[in-house]
Amino acid sequence: MELIIPCAIAFVLFLLLFLATPANATADESILDEESLLHACHTKAQCPPQLVQRLFSRADWEFIANLHSAPLLRIFRKERKAVAVRWARQISSELSRAMQEHTRAARRSADLKVASELQLFFRFAGLRLLCVLLVVLIGFADLHTLAGLATKMSQLAAEFLSTRPALEAKSHTTASSTFDTL
Repeated sequence: MELIIPCAIAFVLFLLLFLATPANATADESILDEESLLHACHTKAQCPPQLVQRLFSRADWEFIANLHSAPLLRIFRKERKAVAVRWARQISSELSRAMQEHTRAARRSADLKVASELQLFFRFAGLRLLCVLLVVLIGFADLHTLAGLATKMSQLAAEFLSTRPALEAKSHTTASSTFDTL
């Protein structure tokens, strides 16, 4: 009997603490907000590999799971998934921006190479499709199961975007010549 009263008080205090926090407070505040992501990345899509590895890491998930706190695990998953979706959308946005710049430069080009342009377009479309697929999968799977896909997508996006400086430098000559090596 004497153990029940302290446990009941602790339970009531825990409930009050849990209920006092608005339900949408965790949805609005991210562990890594947009500014943190932008500081970690020179451009939005070319983030250091460590960021992608850490974001999709199994170690953090295991650490939180070992605490045996269902509410904490739920908040962790929700926050980590929100950051992962934000990251994938930023990559998709940066890819689109690069392709728009290329399209503008291609309009000024005197000698477009159709094969190179089609190859570039299909690489772009494949990367965008990969971004969409990753966003959908993030909603259904644990992040650590998607680590390989996310790492590969990050590498492919970085390779695709690394051709941008060459395109900008040669935009007055031929737009497709910078992507001949792709």
